[in-house]
Amino acid sequence: MSRRIGFIDIAKALSIILVALAHSPIRKMFPQIIDSMSLFRMPLFFFLSGLFFSDSDNSSKFLWKKFDSLLKPYFTTLIIVTFIMLLVQEKKSFLPEFAGILYGNGNTIEWVPLWFLSHLFAVHCFVYFIYKFTSFKNFSLINKLLMLTVMFIVGIFSIDVFNFAEIELWGRSFTLPGLPFSLDLLLISSTYYIFGTILKDRIINFKPNNYLLGFSFLIFMIIIIFSNAYINLNSRIYANPLFTSIGTICGIYLMLSLSIFLDKINFGRSFLLYIGTSALFVLIFHKHIEHKIFIHLTGMTSNEYPLITSIFAFILSILIPLGIKEIIIRSKILSKFYIPIKPDQSGFNLMKKGQIFINHFVKR
Repeated sequence: MSRRIGFIDIAKALSIILVALAHSPIRKMFPQIIDSMSLFRMPLFFFLSGLFFSDSDNSSKFLWKKFDSLLKPYFTTLIIVTFIMLLVQEKKSFLPEFAGILYGNGNTIEWVPLWFLSHLFAVHCFVYFIYKFTSFKNFSLINKLLMLTVMFIVGIFSIDVFNFAEIELWGRSFTLPGLPFSLDLLLISSTYYIFGTILKDRIINFKPNNYLLGFSFLIFMIIIIFSNAYINLNSRIYANPLFTSIGTICGIYLMLSLSIFLDKINFGRSFLLYIGTSALFVLIFHKHIEHKIFIHLTGMTSNEYPLITSIFAFILSILIPLGIKEIIIRSKILSKFYIPIKPDQSGFNLMKKGQIFINHFVKR
């Protein structure tokens, strides 16, 4: 999928806005409403990521591209944040914090939302392996769905196996904060991702059906009102698996339909498209900005207007990362650490050109 499709970028914008809302103090005021969105908030992100999957690149190029777009900003941000914190706190050792960054888990890093970047890298690699080195892509649709269903069920019922699990290693006891790069979530998140890959063509040409739209909304409302359906992947929570999974399907359909509608109207469309293409920066910076602004405003107003303060902090948590993005893309230095390098400038291709030059020189 080389061309950008408007409603998909809008769906990404809505998804990242809901992520920021879930991390906002607003959640404490309207927990039932905001928690109900957990059913599709993160699943939609993985689903949309699957739309862009391709196994046409060789392994080295694929790994480089995913490292460049996901792990480069992940490591850059966390190393800078950790270094600043160590200077402020006057700690002498960087090793425990650096080990946590390498572990790449939401329980081991300072800015928790960045767990998504390290995990999405793992998802990309896992799905690439499935498509490139197994016969999965040649399966019939029924067999693909059966395999994904089994994978998903195993993932759900093993979701908390490694979450703060006690293990014995070399005669010592350790507590695992989940697996590195949240690999214990891989079967669940990869299922969402692969569904996006399988449905790619249908989603590109997606047109909501009014009857199905109404039915999805009705089922979703019934589930959130009469069940305890809830997802928090970082906390390893997948409550009421049957109703939660149905709610996820309905929620994704509703969000795609809403995105189609918003893509057809002029008011706010350009801004949503911009947020969608800037989702990485909102993901990275929103929570810290939101927290700092809320604390500062609460101190100034003695928390007399908690809802207004929370809404203001939430809005700024979206807008300020957009400003940070503009600063970064205009900086020759910062852009190298956050923006994917163009293919003709990538380290992979530079190495390849270097090897061609060496081979040519040797032959001469």
